[in-house]
Amino acid sequence: MKKYFIGFISGAMLATVGSVYAADALEKVEAYLKPQSVKLNGQSVTLENPAIVYDGSTYLKVRDIGKITGLHVDWNAETETVELSSGKGFDLDGNPSSIAQTDGIESIEFKLEVLDDYITDSEGTALKYKDTIYLPLTTGAQKYNIDKREIVYTVKDKTVSFTGKSINIPILDKFEPNCDGFFKNGMAFVREDIFSQVKK
Repeated sequence: MKKYFIGFISGAMLATVGSVYAADALEKVEAYLKPQSVKLNGQSVTLENPAIVYDGSTYLKVRDIGKITGLHVDWNAETETVELSSGKGFDLDGNPSSIAQTDGIESIEFKLEVLDDYITDSEGTALKYKDTIYLPLTTGAQKYNIDKREIVYTVKDKTVSFTGKSINIPILDKFEPNCDGFFKNGMAFVREDIFSQVKK
């Protein structure tokens, strides 16, 4: 039976980006692997590797941290140093992604796949991130035969709801992984499975 400890994210991160270390710099410790949920700007992200819990603190792989924050991670074997740099971000799949500057803060621009032939007899283009498909709000309503008059958009809260349904969808200003909806080019996109829930 695996033993898990609950820890908290600490300022330090586990450096596992290289395989060459000085033998006298290593200290053997007893630690535990723990599946760790992590959120980026309020949205859940999936780590490729489990966290390590040691002495009451939770440590994440530097490369995992780099991928979800847009930092590029290198291992300098000559100096045995983990090197972090900005401007060379990667998306969650490990592919290079562009970095947007906002008031000195860098954020990842996640890649969305355009599905040109996914929607027929309707305006708008479907977008896909990993296994999740997003449809323009009015296009999704049309595809699932939902009366557009049932769609309620609340400007103050930036949410979409449907008359007679207990579904309330926050529409983010830009896409983030695992979000229910977001704006892109002035158009609101919503997860396709939400339309099927509304139709039930």
